[in-house]
Amino acid sequence: MAAAAVTLVAVSLCLSSAGPASSAAAACAAGSVDGRVPGTAMCFGTMFPQLPAFRYSDQAAADLAATMRNAAPDPPGIDRGTPDDSAALPAEYTYLGQFIDHNLDFDETGQPAADLNPSSLTNFESFRFDLNNLFGGGPAADPQLYAADRRHLLVSGTLGEPRWDGYPTVTGNDGVYDLARDPLTGQAIAVEPRDDDNQIISQITAAFAAFYNDFVDRGDSYARARRLTEEYYQEIVLTDVLPAYVGQGTIDEYLGADRAGRVTLHTPDFPSAAYTPVEFSVGAYRFGHSLVRDNYHINDIFPATADIDDNVRIFDVEHFQAGDLSGGGPLPGPDGSAQTGCTSASLCPWPNPAGHQIQWKYFVPELDANPDDPGINYARQTQPAISPALFDLPSETIPGCTDAADPVCNGSGDLIARDFARGDHDGLASGQDIARALGCDVIPAASINPTADAVFDSGTPLLYYVLAEAKSAGRVLGCVGRKIVAETFLRVLWDTPGSILHTGFRPDPELVELAPETPAFSFGDLLVDTRLAPRSS
Repeated sequence: MAAAAVTLVAVSLCLSSAGPASSAAAACAAGSVDGRVPGTAMCFGTMFPQLPAFRYSDQAAADLAATMRNAAPDPPGIDRGTPDDSAALPAEYTYLGQFIDHNLDFDETGQPAADLNPSSLTNFESFRFDLNNLFGGGPAADPQLYAADRRHLLVSGTLGEPRWDGYPTVTGNDGVYDLARDPLTGQAIAVEPRDDDNQIISQITAAFAAFYNDFVDRGDSYARARRLTEEYYQEIVLTDVLPAYVGQGTIDEYLGADRAGRVTLHTPDFPSAAYTPVEFSVGAYRFGHSLVRDNYHINDIFPATADIDDNVRIFDVEHFQAGDLSGGGPLPGPDGSAQTGCTSASLCPWPNPAGHQIQWKYFVPELDANPDDPGINYARQTQPAISPALFDLPSETIPGCTDAADPVCNGSGDLIARDFARGDHDGLASGQDIARALGCDVIPAASINPTADAVFDSGTPLLYYVLAEAKSAGRVLGCVGRKIVAETFLRVLWDTPGSILHTGFRPDPELVELAPETPAFSFGDLLVDTRLAPRSS
């Protein structure tokens, strides 16, 4: 989706439908939109083809979503300590989850208006941890992404040593490090436009580009630099992001070693990543929507305001693309310089008064050693109460919504109602049926039905079930969510060509800077290695 089609974490990731063996699978098209193509067409499908679809109307979907709007979350100036904050999940994981989703799956069909078989749909990503969303098909297939040397990825600005307070030092591009952008539209020159949906995800993407370019600067070829970048990315997925979501204990239930020390994997509910399960892409992984804060502390360059901790809204319908963190245009410079391009003049009435370059210490706790800092942006708890930012998206951002009478697709900007409607039309089983299939304790549907719709007394949409289950457990994910996300991540990593699960990869301190307390490699280490942040600020 282009910048004017804003989606968030886990977007962009069933009639009784088929898994990988379905004869209907041939109906989906072959090919990835942005890189190396799997050996066969990557279709969507279901992990539980034996379970019946849980059906409800679009009006019921809208009714359920309407109960989830959190009226007043995240007061400006308060980054942690509110009842809606997660006690253990910094906001980096909200947007790392989105970046990962954009690498794994993309259903380019519009909002469905009728029931369909997901195995007829194509996943236009490779469904592998291969960073296709960053590299595309390489310099030959996607030369627009690369410099004239056909090795460096194009970016804007040159990074120097970061300042003592954690703010990046950037030469050129108005003092901002950013993705390369079209000078007329301001949109990122990227194979995956969704990586410019908001200014946090665009800066994560730019960080991975800087990490890759550093290998090229050392003299590595495109192939070697890309391979190294993919390996360290996979390490972040396996040892940083996935444990934050599901806990190391859940990972150890599936991933182990045999007597000879060889890595083993047993994912009984998802034994092959030959298809993309809708239980993951349309259901459980959309838990990331609940993590989104209404506003974020980005940096400390608000010299004209009384409160240096004034936060910036992630999406603001009144100031879309100008006074918020929505994407589609250049980051404002630290001197308050205006954005030079907008996708629509009507959406860009005035420039933002301050720059949006992130000081990453406000997202990654290990980068912040200053007790006087106002606090970290923690993610919201996984729960059915959702930030109003996801209910108030500008109508211009809603692709494929043309029926003004439809309660879901009516220009209201309600992302959550569309999540539920898609789950219905894709034929997802109820959360209760999936819990039974996974061997999890079952929450009775009527006990978590916040609406007057009787249909939700008999079953619960999978996404709502995952959110309610996590809230009840007091964890990032409960049993159903943990199992679906862990099995999907681990099986996809296992089936990725050249996966670190098969190569014996270990981070090399001679290649990258590692935190002294751990041999693993985290996203925080990547930021330090690229000079986007000092080790401690």
